[in-house]
Amino acid sequence: NLSIDELSKIIGKEKEELEDTIKYLLEDGTIYKDKKNKYGLVSKSSMKVGIVKVTKRKGAIVVFDDKKELDLILNSHSKVLHNDRVLVEPYYKGGTCQLVSVIKRKITDYVGTVVLENNNHMLVFKDRSPIKLSKVYPIGTKLVMDGKTGQIKEILGHITDPDMKIKELFVENNVPTGYKEEYLKELESIPESLSEEDIIELKKNKVLDIRELPVVTIDGDDTKDFDDALAFYDNHLYVSIAKVPYYIKEGSFIEKDIIQRGTSYYPPGMVNPMLHHKMSNGICSLNPGEDRYTSTSVSKFDQKGDRISCKFIDTIINNKKRSQKLSFFF
Repeated sequence: NLSIDELSKIIGKEKEELEDTIKYLLEDGTIYKDKKNKYGLVSKSSMKVGIVKVTKRKGAIVVFDDKKELDLILNSHSKVLHNDRVLVEPYYKGGTCQLVSVIKRKITDYVGTVVLENNNHMLVFKDRSPIKLSKVYPIGTKLVMDGKTGQIKEILGHITDPDMKIKELFVENNVPTGYKEEYLKELESIPESLSEEDIIELKKNKVLDIRELPVVTIDGDDTKDFDDALAFYDNHLYVSIAKVPYYIKEGSFIEKDIIQRGTSYYPPGMVNPMLHHKMSNGICSLNPGEDRYTSTSVSKFDQKGDRISCKFIDTIINNKKRSQKLSFFF
């Protein structure tokens, strides 16, 4: 095993240049650090890397890449959480392993169900030990426990609520389902519609007003947010989408939330939107009869239907009609 100073001399780079690489290799489980702060290859040792799974029958076990499992010895249980990536020393004869270190911790929130056991209100989880509640909740209530602090952070609903399984799936995979107070405060400043004053200001900044064009959307009956709109006029095809960044300030809580979510989620029968409904169904939705600030691609076609040019411009549009059956003839 080698210290970072020894590695620095061998590789010919400063210690500071090696720190990020060493951190990555530690988290990847390629190398480990011993008690003398020296680094060695896991593959050259008897240790193995695996994932902790907390089970009802055995408690904490470790699952390896080859799908083999070993029980984690009892004195290590309190040091690990479900889905931790860990380095362990296997004892194959006893079918157990000893925790060496937690390589990487995947912090997730936990969903539990309130039950009554021996006159105590308990929160029971499917992959960790139950906890006694200091506050009384109705039996069958689904609560979200913060994975970092162990505190109750949200009442998710009741076990009988529709779509509860989907909500649980979101929580367990760190998909945000609500909005923080800071987000909602910033949301107050976002307009519900595009005013004439806004339009005048946009036109001063060379945004093209094409509200007179026959713009339509082609979404289904149950659509709530209209993502794109189309128009064809004088051999030009216009395809418009809402100019969402116009309403999101750089560095704002809303921007950070959008980056964290990354996308909208569409499980059967419901949606968990990337944007709050005030935006996704309002100012950033190309609703019929409403003026909207958009980004538009404009393609020009010749008489044979071949595209001869394309450009992207900022525009102001007004969706004239919502149509599910629409064809353009070039």
